[in-house]
Amino acid sequence: AVISQTLIKKIGGGRVAAHEIMIGTPAIRNLIEFERFNLMEAFPYQDDFNIIFCRNVMIYFDKETQQRLVDKFYQALKPGGYLFIGHSESLMGIHHRFKYVKPTIYHKA
Repeated sequence: AVISQTLIKKIGGGRVAAHEIMIGTPAIRNLIEFERFNLMEAFPYQDDFNIIFCRNVMIYFDKETQQRLVDKFYQALKPGGYLFIGHSESLMGIHHRFKYVKPTIYHKA
């Protein structure tokens, strides 16, 4: 899927909430799954993701756990996919292969 830069900017600015997506068009809603699962376990999905939102979650983990989680996110994203983290989080001090886009946004080349 192609992700518009306008959408990336809007999401990166924290201006899109889950309820905004849910009231969007059925075509968009049908492309999105909202689920809860344990991030420390294997991801329960067969296909890779276009976008992963993990906002304000990693701040509660130690650096070793953050490293494992970021590695899992990288593996779970399709090439060209995006990782969005919270404004209180950073990947500083974590070895990763993501390309920095701007605060809170990382790209898998």
